[in-house]
Amino acid sequence: MARVTGLALLLLAACAGTLVAAATDDTSPVAQQVKAAFLFKFGGYVEWPSNAFPAADSPIVIGVAGDEELTQELVRVIAKRTLNGRPVAVQRVGADEP
Repeated sequence: MARVTGLALLLLAACAGTLVAAATDDTSPVAQQVKAAFLFKFGGYVEWPSNAFPAADSPIVIGVAGDEELTQELVRVIAKRTLNGRPVAVQRVGADEP
């Protein structure tokens, strides 16, 4: 179940990143800040099933593929923050990972 949740989060992040990228082709620091804030805030609107996480303190993981600037900005945005009482983590994923 944890793997399914992780894949769902990865898909969610990919879709959200694509929508934001389509809206702006700008790679400026401000654009990266907006993208990172969008991805973080989006997670707050999700109602996670009680069995979506293996433990009560399991983090919500946002997966990022291929955009180092966005990854760095997300790490900055989520520092010491939680989503629905859970810690948040950023994980780089490669194109060859599921």
